[in-house]
Amino acid sequence: TDATAQQHVFYGHCVVKLADSNSNNDKDNNQIILLSFGGDKYTKRHTFVMKYVSVWSDGNNNDDENKNENETNKSKKLNEFNQFNELNKSNNYNQWLPFTDNHNHPIIIGRERDHDNYRGARALIGGINNHLLFITYYINNIIVFDLNKFKFIKYDTLPADNFICYHCFVSKSENGQVQEMMKQNYQMLLFCWGTGLSIEYNEDNNTFQFQKLPVCHDIALFNYYAYVCINDVVLFFGGYGRGVVSKLMHSIQLEKTIDDISKNFTQSIERLCCNIE
Repeated sequence: TDATAQQHVFYGHCVVKLADSNSNNDKDNNQIILLSFGGDKYTKRHTFVMKYVSVWSDGNNNDDENKNENETNKSKKLNEFNQFNELNKSNNYNQWLPFTDNHNHPIIIGRERDHDNYRGARALIGGINNHLLFITYYINNIIVFDLNKFKFIKYDTLPADNFICYHCFVSKSENGQVQEMMKQNYQMLLFCWGTGLSIEYNEDNNTFQFQKLPVCHDIALFNYYAYVCINDVVLFFGGYGRGVVSKLMHSIQLEKTIDDISKNFTQSIERLCCNIE
């Protein structure tokens, strides 16, 4: 991190992977761009970006060679690792740097006057050109930030039964999104405590549609869980709620469309929800 990033407190902040329109060659395939934002009225707000390249990327070595490395090879690799780090520093790789507009002016995502609280916020990248940042955050807010225009374009309120914080916020899988994205509709799912929502954003009209979903009892007891969406399955790991720390894992099978989710959601949870100690 640079000196600017070191002055900030990264507590409950959000990190998302940005789509890089310039990554069209093999050299750029190992690079991803990360966006970090966070803060509230009590902590300094920040918005940083990082061009991340894995320090372990080395296409000239295979697993068998790695297993048979001797001390000489290990020293050589350490030297290459140090050289790689120096090269990264000179190219501003793997460093948190201020997020800036086309005129190099710093951009802070968050509204001071409205006391936006991004502690425990969750975000997704979407839109027909992957240029929209969808942010869900405390108490029950959802907003859209245009990464090309560097400004908020939509504010709305989630029809939640509880506050939204440290929750699960996922998009439909890429396979399920292709047809809908042609219509410029972007579909998302949100879970927090006893709230389950399907969210559809119409990019043409800049409007949201919300539909409530039932949530099984075991998931409704918690937020603060880790989660991941893989091939139309959302996996929940752990969680915390009412003084209880969960060590369980749950899964929810997503259907092909939001309508199918609404019709078959309870059945899907009962069939696929599993607990692992």
